[in-house]
Amino acid sequence: MLLAPKNNKFNRMHKPVLDGTVALQGLNLQNGNCGLKVLESGLIKAEQIEAVSKIIRKKIKKTGKLWVSIFPSISLTTKSLGVRMGKGKGKHAFWAAPVKAGRILFELRGVSIEFGREIFDAVAIRLPLKTRFVTFIN
Repeated sequence: MLLAPKNNKFNRMHKPVLDGTVALQGLNLQNGNCGLKVLESGLIKAEQIEAVSKIIRKKIKKTGKLWVSIFPSISLTTKSLGVRMGKGKGKHAFWAAPVKAGRILFELRGVSIEFGREIFDAVAIRLPLKTRFVTFIN
């Protein structure tokens, strides 16, 4: 089952404007000792978040813990092919999470830093935005 809000009053929302914005919160690791930080602003689909978290859970098995710090709260719509301009907004297509540059997406605890880097390098290609591996250093 994909990530989606439980209930929402209106399913057709405005598309968020994320050009050149930088995150003001979620910049540092909160729970884990290593994480994946996004370097550019954009939208990440619920399917992409689900795919990445499934791969990470499969790799860490029961040794570590995963935190996902983004949630798809924006509903995006598309018009069907061949429909002319006008005639209203299209149907709901998918849920997406608006992400600003500098935000931590995923965190891991209970795995070594080298293994965490391996995991995040493997899943970074599944995300549509540029990312960087970060660690918590005291």
